[in-house]
Amino acid sequence: MLFSLSIVTMFAIAQAEVNTGSCKDMLQGYLTGQLSSALGAYQVEALRREFKSFTDVIEKSMKDFKEKIDADRELVKDTRNRSVVYTGWGRKSCPSGADMVLSGYVGGSLYAHTGAAVDPLCLPKDPEWGIYRDGVQSFRAYVYGAEYETFEFSDLMSTIAQNDIPCAVCLVPNRSVVKMFPARKTCYKGWKLEYQGYLMAGRDGHQNHQAGAQFTCVDSHMDTLHGGKADRNGKLFHFVEARCGSLKCPPYIEGRELVCAMLFSLSIVTMFAIAQAEVNTGSYSRNRSVVYTRWGRKSCPSGADMVLSGYVGGSLYAHTGAAVDPLCLPKDPEWGIYRDGVQSFRAYVYGAEYETFEFSDLMSTIAQNDIPCAVCLVPNRSVVKMFPARKTCYKGRKLEYQGYLMAGRDGHQNHQAGAQFTCVDSHMDTLHGGKADRNGKLFHFVEARCGSLKCPPYVEGRELVCVMLFSLSIVTVFAIAQAEVNTGSCKDMLQDSRNRSVVYTRWGRKSCPSGADMVLSGYVGGSHYTSPGAAVDPLCLPKDPEWGIYRDGHQSLRAYVSGAEYETLEFSDLMTTIAQNDIPCAVCLVPNRSVVKMFPARKTCYKGWKLEYQGYLMAEHHEYQAGSQYTCVDSHPESLHGGKADKNGMLFHFVEARCGSLKCPPYVEGRELVCVVCSKE
Repeated sequence: MLFSLSIVTMFAIAQAEVNTGSCKDMLQGYLTGQLSSALGAYQVEALRREFKSFTDVIEKSMKDFKEKIDADRELVKDTRNRSVVYTGWGRKSCPSGADMVLSGYVGGSLYAHTGAAVDPLCLPKDPEWGIYRDGVQSFRAYVYGAEYETFEFSDLMSTIAQNDIPCAVCLVPNRSVVKMFPARKTCYKGWKLEYQGYLMAGRDGHQNHQAGAQFTCVDSHMDTLHGGKADRNGKLFHFVEARCGSLKCPPYIEGRELVCAMLFSLSIVTMFAIAQAEVNTGSYSRNRSVVYTRWGRKSCPSGADMVLSGYVGGSLYAHTGAAVDPLCLPKDPEWGIYRDGVQSFRAYVYGAEYETFEFSDLMSTIAQNDIPCAVCLVPNRSVVKMFPARKTCYKGRKLEYQGYLMAGRDGHQNHQAGAQFTCVDSHMDTLHGGKADRNGKLFHFVEARCGSLKCPPYVEGRELVCVMLFSLSIVTVFAIAQAEVNTGSCKDMLQDSRNRSVVYTRWGRKSCPSGADMVLSGYVGGSHYTSPGAAVDPLCLPKDPEWGIYRDGHQSLRAYVSGAEYETLEFSDLMTTIAQNDIPCAVCLVPNRSVVKMFPARKTCYKGWKLEYQGYLMAEHHEYQAGSQYTCVDSHPESLHGGKADKNGMLFHFVEARCGSLKCPPYVEGRELVCVVCSKE
């Protein structure tokens, strides 16, 4: 005898409580009544026992399912906490829609110091201190305040000249990408304007302006600090002009000041209709993206959306005081207020050329050609990072492109401008009509230099490769309202939505803090402290380097990577014992975080942020020839085995506060600055 039973299952998952007991009782009563009329008591009792066993399983499954849904709904809430953080240079507050993390003072290195750190800092008004030794020590790097140098422009800009500069660190929720675009003042499609500004940097090519700089987007409505017009110098901000030659003119115009815009990608909108009869699973929460520049190419790889295709620009290789970072300049520049003609009180942007002699035939043919670039946006990714000395992926990463590590020529008397280590695509394009040898910013291959750098695994004089990698995809698909619901896969998919992650380097340590996954443990590398024209940024080099095409032995037309050492004399006993030791590093990935940031002059995190590690702010000595960057080195530093050999390389010194344009109090003359690395959901 066969029975046809119609089972109707209705889920009300979004209710506060799910009553599974009444459903069970109704079914059991109905079936008992129907079966009693057709079967004997024995058969009914047997079926009742089987049915009870079956409904117990259903009840347990429903209970487990509800618990999972409750937990997963909490995870779903977390997916909306994707944020970005940026610094508003020249402003005391954040725009509407952004939360202010701190309002502070712009600080940096003195414009006249050769070995200065290039990056501006947003210093808090409430500094914290660690162990310190007051009084100016000779064996240090320094932080000063900062001033506008906005002469020879509009009346408004001239009135703020020599005033001290404020800053604000701003956090914007429900955004996945923030990027500064030079030579633009309006948005690309799908992007939101946060603020417009003028591109500024240190004075370029003047014998008294020795310190390198970074191109910085300063708000066009510039604020000043109260009582700050004292012309005490410090870090100086000048307008940036276009210089034709290797830079295409038109569309650029000789001597015209460049604008800039701080833009965000699309919002992350998370909308759930879990209890609806029909669920639209098409576009949930996929607007979590990363953006990067593909140097040396006109287009983006498959799977990436091209934001712009443009020209590489930067400072002239021979200029002291030059900005170190390359720019990807659009082919359709926009302009603000300007004063045409080359002004003496400016920074400059030129085009860029490959200097790829003394290598393979392919590379030699593109030497002195102008360099293209493309800004690429990749959806459904949470982290992008360049890894030096690698050409394959780490586990869980996706390869975006392979390349060669390049920088400015290192240690030559005519190459005075600092640089940054840059990953240039191994299949290099050139710009049409660009082989004119007009110089500008020059890109050279980077070779390994043994000594403080471990050899093996590195090889003296061998060219280094690099790779641009992404973290795991973020894929979130919901099919909760289907007739059959696999709660296991639902949970897995929800967990995928948590793959928003951040990556940072823990300088001075071999491992990552609790709660962070270690991507690699390696050696700190960088440019030799005596080299003018050197790249300023430290690298975390892997212990298992990989190689591309190479030409062993020293070539003269190269940049170099050495190891790195602590220069921590004249301080506490702990720090003195590690002086001249080689420095380790670890690249760490933290899941379920959307922002990571280093805060100078703090040792605790702001409310809502999580501590990753505390440290001391370090950079190279202010009188060295090579520039550097301010770097947060862990307060419990480790050293590499066998590394105390005083072979120099890139050298890390404590950073002291210097009063004048820097407000004292709250800062204290000659006191060492701490730092903290914090992350936020």
